[in-house]
Amino acid sequence: RGNQVSVSIERVRDESPAAADLLNFLAHVGPDAFPKEVLFAGAESLPEPLAATVRDPLSLDDAIALLRRYSLLDVADDAFSVHRLLQAIVRDALDAKSAEIWAAAAVEVVNDAVPSGILTDLNTWPMYSRLLPHGLAAAEHAERLEAAQESTGRLLNQIGLYLKVRADLSQARAVLERALGAYETALGAEHPHVATTVNNLGSVLRALGDLPGARAHYERALRIFETAYGADHPNVATLVNNLGRVLHALGDLPGARAHLERAL
Repeated sequence: RGNQVSVSIERVRDESPAAADLLNFLAHVGPDAFPKEVLFAGAESLPEPLAATVRDPLSLDDAIALLRRYSLLDVADDAFSVHRLLQAIVRDALDAKSAEIWAAAAVEVVNDAVPSGILTDLNTWPMYSRLLPHGLAAAEHAERLEAAQESTGRLLNQIGLYLKVRADLSQARAVLERALGAYETALGAEHPHVATTVNNLGSVLRALGDLPGARAHYERALRIFETAYGADHPNVATLVNNLGRVLHALGDLPGARAHLERAL
């Protein structure tokens, strides 16, 4: 079966490099129901010739038809699905440079589609729900290849926040720890983006009842923000407030009062 699939992939590559590239892209996201609209919106983040094909509906339809003719792609409800085994075969056939390019492209496209405002806008939840398996898959491939680590950090941070507000705290913690690692790899340990993720991780630890862990994370984030922004920046105030709340929960009422007064 694997040999038959490989032959089909080679035939597709000979007939349409863009169709082969669509398969390369889909091999780096989740296997089921990748939204076509997300591919359209992320065209700027795709390599050529796939980017040009995605911008041209007729060319994209031709590429999709070719893949369907060889039974390499299913399309339903304006979404693409590819068998997990096929994804693995496609990834295994890529050289190191190509693998890095497609892992980065997948992260960038999903990252472009992930909305901000997850903590304040419930209207973002349906898109997060659709993109969750694709974001986790794309990030996993990017982490493995150390590709697009800054974008991977942002993507995982947003997914972690979504999981937190959905009260999936254990998975939120694991995803935010991955986000932190990606950001540290890309930006170093003292970057404000690192501090933001450390703060988010502290909030998850507090929700899980790990108050000492939350305190340590808030204190680390606060040090980074104070260095980056100075002592009186609003971002610093947010961290001081968070630290005051966890000190209150720990029973350190004078410490909590001092921090909350400073934040105010």
